[in-house]
Amino acid sequence: RAEQVERTLRNGDAASVALVDRLRTAILAAQGQTEAALAYLEALATSGEGGDLGAQIAVIRARLTTGDAAGALGYARDLLADDPDNIALRMALAAVHTGSQQYTEAEAVYRDLTAEVPELQEAWIGLIRSLTVQGRAEEARATLEEALTVLPDAPDLLWAQASFREQLGDFEGAIALYERLYAMLPNQPVVANNLASLISTYRDDEESLDRAYTIARRLRGTDVPPFQDTYGW
Repeated sequence: RAEQVERTLRNGDAASVALVDRLRTAILAAQGQTEAALAYLEALATSGEGGDLGAQIAVIRARLTTGDAAGALGYARDLLADDPDNIALRMALAAVHTGSQQYTEAEAVYRDLTAEVPELQEAWIGLIRSLTVQGRAEEARATLEEALTVLPDAPDLLWAQASFREQLGDFEGAIALYERLYAMLPNQPVVANNLASLISTYRDDEESLDRAYTIARRLRGTDVPPFQDTYGW
């Protein structure tokens, strides 16, 4: 059935063809044809002027997924040799280093990116994670504070700060940050879950518990176990 849809879409406009290329990759992967899927992605990556960046990155991810860390690293480096200033490819290289547990190398790439493109939230997050996984928690927290001076309203950075505060036992500080995130992202269930969970766990006054329940009601009927747990609590 999927192949029938693919054949139909092949005759559509350019946007349909772009979508169906990804469908073909999914079909091959679902059939267990990993090598065929990779070969198809390779062909997509080198087609057209400058290649398809999305497909190039998909190749890198696919190689990592199949355990070919060396192949992913070599492919990323080859792409960067042709386009050394490409931010997405540099981020992909850092991700490959992280996936290969080469945290020092990943850290170096992320540090360069945060210096050159300080507004790139993903680079800051990558750097903080690289430091954290190396056991350098204080440096990670200091880096987070630095990042927030540049991007004070970046959701992922605020989320990281809330996590740090929770780890340190500063639950009121964590709640305040999740309240801020909840105001920014009211339709994100994971934000509602974390906020309701913290309030109902670390506060016991009636007003706070009523608020926790009001927030948690949006989790009613969910099939996500942590969300079920929060709603039940």
